Amino acid sequence: MPPGPKLGVDTVIEIATEFLSGAVSIQALAERYDVCNYTIRRALAGEGGYAEMHRYLPSDRIRAMLAYRTSTKGSKLTPAEVVRIRLRFRNGATTRELSDYYGVSQQQVRRVVSGESHAMVGGPVYKRGRGNEG
Repeated sequence: MPPGPKLGVDTVIEIATEFLSGAVSIQALAERYDVCNYTIRRALAGEGGYAEMHRYLPSDRIRAMLAYRTSTKGSKLTPAEVVRIRLRFRNGATTRELSDYYGVSQQQVRRVVSGESHAMVGGPVYKRGRGNEG
């Protein structure tokens, strides 16, 4: 009989909650829970022995976040940082201040605040020449 999942349902729920916050990477979760990245991905995707656990989780949101994280692989910014950049820009921070603080180029900050980059993430998006109330 094959071994069961390495992580219990309570742990998978904790992992999913942290992952959905956008503030932590799969690598960081793997290190924290002393498992490999593959185990974290399987738990989040509901694969193998983790399928039964997904009735307790917002599976659609997890799949969307996994897809987003895959499409932005290598990004220096977490979804939470993207929202903070957009909010700080809306409140008057300059692209230079934001690029220095987050360690990315001014061009990347411009892409983030315009929605050209990280389009699936929330926060106010600035469109040049349009009303930017929301």
